[in-house]
Amino acid sequence: MTKAKAHILIRKAHRYLGVIFGIQFLFWTLGGLYFSWTNIKEIRGEDVRKEEPALMLTGDYVSPDSVLNEVKKKHTIQYLKSVQLFDLLGHP
Repeated sequence: MTKAKAHILIRKAHRYLGVIFGIQFLFWTLGGLYFSWTNIKEIRGEDVRKEEPALMLTGDYVSPDSVLNEVKKKHTIQYLKSVQLFDLLGHP
């Protein structure tokens, strides 16, 4: 391959790579502008996230202390880390 043909080949490759990377940088810049101008809650999807309804407590419920005392009778337990009340098949 002569120097002239190599020079032309390098120039063409440089031109096409410049176009490819230029388009990529254009899209990258447009995406950055979109994300900086848009509300962060909309970006994260917080505007479409469904809020969990609060549990309505009607009826007789047992104190966590009494449950802990019953568990202590059967098992060796040092402390209680957390207590959670959740809805299972429509019942708390």
